Amino acid sequence: MKTHSSPISRDLQITPSVRQSGSVLTLALVITLVAGLITMSYLQSALTGLRLSESILHQSSLLNLAEAGAEEALHAINFDQWQNWQTHGSQRVLLSQNIDLGRGFRGHYLVIISDLTENFARINVESRITDPRRNEPLRKQIQMELGARSLFANGWTSERFIHINGNNFRVDSFNSLEVPDGIYDAIYSRDNGSIGSAEVSEITTIDIGNSTIYGSVATAGNYPDFGPNANIIGADTPSGVRIDESRVILDFSAHLEPVSAPTTTGAITALPPAVGNVTTIGNPDGTVETYLLSQLNLKNNETLVIDGPVVIVTDGEIDLRGAVQITENGSSTVYFGGNFTIAGKGMVNETNYARNLVLFGTHTSAGSQLVLGGNAAMIAAIYAPKTAMRMDGGGSRGRFIGAAVAYSITVNGGRSGYGFHYDEALADQFTSGSMRLLEWRELFRPGEIINLDQFWPTPVEEESEQDSV
Repeated sequence: MKTHSSPISRDLQITPSVRQSGSVLTLALVITLVAGLITMSYLQSALTGLRLSESILHQSSLLNLAEAGAEEALHAINFDQWQNWQTHGSQRVLLSQNIDLGRGFRGHYLVIISDLTENFARINVESRITDPRRNEPLRKQIQMELGARSLFANGWTSERFIHINGNNFRVDSFNSLEVPDGIYDAIYSRDNGSIGSAEVSEITTIDIGNSTIYGSVATAGNYPDFGPNANIIGADTPSGVRIDESRVILDFSAHLEPVSAPTTTGAITALPPAVGNVTTIGNPDGTVETYLLSQLNLKNNETLVIDGPVVIVTDGEIDLRGAVQITENGSSTVYFGGNFTIAGKGMVNETNYARNLVLFGTHTSAGSQLVLGGNAAMIAAIYAPKTAMRMDGGGSRGRFIGAAVAYSITVNGGRSGYGFHYDEALADQFTSGSMRLLEWRELFRPGEIINLDQFWPTPVEEESEQDSV
């Protein structure tokens, strides 16, 4: 008996071509779904990246604004310029004008200076960016502490270059206030014998030859030159290392401010008569004597005794071929505007403290010389940023103890025992009248952020400012 398929059965049968079409459709749907997921993931990633980039840009802008405010504060303090600043009690306050950052964003910074004295200041800066899509502005706060800038923060500081010729020269440091009678001895040697050049050109700014720097060497970018037997080391330098790279600094900078002679009203204009080739000045009772001299010359057989505090001011030449003796009662501050030569027995500072013999070069342009010769130890602080300083000879006892700032520094000679010993005590004993950064930090932890809303304009005032721009 023959059977026949019903029309319905025939309609329900799936041919191979139909089955293949269904598989293709399913695969296309899967591919489309996967592509959609990838696209969504990519768009989400791009959006996240965009938000991250925008956040980084805003944070960078906030930091730049805050640093601009800090620069305003430093300039106002160091140059005593307070235009546009307001006084709130003991605080100085500055609110910047509106700063257009583009795309509808606006920036401001608020600067508050408090605890301002000759030796200290605290600066708080808050920067803000107004985002048109947000109700609250973006904020960043930084705090800085400033201290008086030292004239002698380093052992040697040069505007131009430092060249040391010879094989036995040694640079190190000590603190005269922490050793018996302030006398240097190698057993008290420290590794803060810092020398630095602020010159930014391509010249050889520092060449230490074959000397030993027990401290650090700093330049404004050029690597220092040195001989095969040179050493740049410290107490923590590994044994066998001659050039400790951690003690080579290539981002050094220094602001060498000029110095002027003090007023000399009522000054003595001539030295007293000599007694047997010995001239004595100064009062042991501590009364300061001021001398205004056209020049100061000592011949080989002449001696100048300083037996009390004296100030010597001259624009002429100082040529000391004889001996200068500063007694235990004496001290001398010399302002010189010409060349300065020290030879013979040198300037013998019997107090042993460099603070008691200070030489200030008042030159406003380069061209003058300060030559240190003789065999005795020179114990002094020298600040002459436009004077070329040269150390010659040294002899068996010749050395320089204290600190120096000069246009350039050149060392010739190098017999045994010849060297420079930086007196760290000078860093706190002489300041320039300007401020330097002691500490910088961002305030972001809970409890340390300061509420400064009282110094910011109200939304109405801010809108009025925006309308006036």
